[in-house]
Amino acid sequence: MASLKYPTSSTVAAEPGPIDLDWSKSALVIIDMQRDFMEPGGFGETLGNDVSQLARAVKPIGAVLAGTRDFIDEVWRWKQRLGGSMRQAGICAAACTYALDHHVDRLAEDHANARALARGLSQMSGIEVQEPETNLVFFKPDGAGVPGDRMVAELRKRGVLLAVMDGRIRACMHLDVTAPMVEEMVTHVREIVRAA
Repeated sequence: MASLKYPTSSTVAAEPGPIDLDWSKSALVIIDMQRDFMEPGGFGETLGNDVSQLARAVKPIGAVLAGTRDFIDEVWRWKQRLGGSMRQAGICAAACTYALDHHVDRLAEDHANARALARGLSQMSGIEVQEPETNLVFFKPDGAGVPGDRMVAELRKRGVLLAVMDGRIRACMHLDVTAPMVEEMVTHVREIVRAA
């Protein structure tokens, strides 16, 4: 199996050919290119996803993998050799099937919300925002006079739950985050910065 490459719209166009896809890293590309990631002859040889993420599970429960019949046969043999099987797999698979049937198309909303949040935050002087590639937005408010830990604490008081990771605040757009909530968060951040 080839080593994983995380594609972008430009690399897929520039480097045609089979690649291995990690669903969470590739969803934006798939949506932007208006492709069905499960269509035959799509642009991936294999497709994998963390089931915990797809099913919005609290605890890690494994992964799902799609590929050619020969590839899956080989993976299944290795799974059995390494002792990887679980009685509850059907329950986990049901949650994933539901998510694939009902939530794939709406992932574009998460990406749009991430871009809207990044745009709103970047309009504030001193806030450093990383341009989002997926549904995640990373930003540092330190330049606006508010350390990340303090910003997270102030937002928590207003009902917005975020985390600081590697010195940056991480905001995750998902099924339960709406466009009005994003606007409200930008307003909260603006008020916190003004009060600093």
